[in-house]
Amino acid sequence: MDNYEKYAVRLYEAVHEALPETQIYLFSIEPRTYSISGLSGPDSYARLNSANEYMEDYAKDLDWLTFLDSASQFYTEEGKVNADLLRSDGCHPLQIGRASCRE
Repeated sequence: MDNYEKYAVRLYEAVHEALPETQIYLFSIEPRTYSISGLSGPDSYARLNSANEYMEDYAKDLDWLTFLDSASQFYTEEGKVNADLLRSDGCHPLQIGRASCRE
């Protein structure tokens, strides 16, 4: 388990412990089109997908946590990031990108 997964699990479990009647919806981590010090770009997609797969697997048997695969909406059929769904910063989704997640 990487640091992201470890801290995410602790966060969701702490929220659930404090608010046991609350349903938590976990959106997956969407891809980016920018690259800063290796944090984004093609080399990071494997880590991003691994974290998403881990969190999806973690959530599957929990009735209080629902994993929502929003990341898949940001890829083209060829497996590339659909930059048309992101703002010019390459990070934040445009309204159309958010709308695709609601489907």
